[in-house]
Amino acid sequence: MDDLVITRSIDIEAERGRVWQTLTDPSLLSQWFGDGAEFELRPGARGRLIWNEHGVFGMLVVAVSEPDSVTYRWTKDSDVEVTDDNSTEVTFTLEEAPLGTRVTVMERGFEVYGDGARAQFEGDSEGWETELAELRELLERQDSV
Repeated sequence: MDDLVITRSIDIEAERGRVWQTLTDPSLLSQWFGDGAEFELRPGARGRLIWNEHGVFGMLVVAVSEPDSVTYRWTKDSDVEVTDDNSTEVTFTLEEAPLGTRVTVMERGFEVYGDGARAQFEGDSEGWETELAELRELLERQDSV
């Protein structure tokens, strides 16, 4: 299932430091991704991502390279701790772009979904389009206020 890797990029008219903060500060992350987040930004830190409609999902901060990239793992099922066997890995990479910052997200590890891997991959592929658009809207709206 090595072919099941999502990669999406979006350019955002916002300073790189602000984009970084919005990806790594739990109170800002939850303004565009989910309804709540609790974690410390350090490798090995465990936390939670909260969706009012879907539940509480375990997360793990895997790697932090400020302000270039951050990698998280999060569980496929609610109310469980993160392991390699029950989570996907998501990396956000930031780079300078002509009008601001390019954010690239890569998600891998869909084999944890077994027979449902392809369907989850397809759903998450669409989901990242929506989530990244919400991230851009949040940051660009803040810049215009």
